[in-house]
Formats: sequence, structure tokens, C-alpha cells
Amino acid sequence: MARMGVALIDHDVERAKAWAIKHGQGRKGVGVLKHIAYYWAVRDGSAAMEWAMELPESPERGGVIKRAWISFGHADPDGAREWLHARVPDGQLMGIYARHLRFLAQEDPEAALALANKAP
Repeated sequence: MARMGVALIDHDVERAKAWAIKHGQGRKGVGVLKHIAYYWAVRDGSAAMEWAMELPESPERGGVIKRAWISFGHADPDGAREWLHARVPDGQLMGIYARHLRFLAQEDPEAALALANKAP
């Protein structure tokens, strides 16, 4: 099921998103959402992140966001960093911010501190 969603991304992103929502419900369906988020973020990280963050509230949503972020960060590290820095830190991204800040602090402690101070 998850691979079907990934194949749909190549042909019709809107249909892939709708298909993933329909088949990605509950614990058994979360793999569908994670798979699409992961592979879509390789191609268009910001769009995949926005989609993942707009998913309905569920215990699985955080994992979908994380999968999209990992893929986005590997495929386009600079773009992922710019995307994250342009956002106001919020609850959905706190885990991603925490991890990002640890790495950023090693490279540029001042930038990490400035970003951390933006968080509520």
C-alpha cells in the first residue's frame, strides 16, 4: 500500500495526497503516510513538510513529520535549514528544532542561541 502512494506522487501529487489520507488512517495505515512523506520530501521537501504538518491531529502525525524532515534534510540540507529557520517554532516541530539546535550549536553557537530564543 505504501509503495502505491509513492508511485502516485510521480503522476499526480493531489491524488497521492488524497489516497494517502484515505488509506493512512490508524496504526496499520501510518506506514502509507510515512512512506509518502519520506519519498516526496526527496523531491520537494518544503511541500512534503507543509502537507505532513497539515495532517489531521493523530498520535502518528509526529512520526510522519519526522520522516519528511529526515528526507528533506538529507536531500537538501541548506533548503531544509532555510525552511526551518523561516518558521516560528511551534509544538509540532519542537523535536525537530531540538535536534537541529544540537547540530547547529556545534557549527554556529550564536545562530543556535538566536534560533532557540525565538521559541515560546
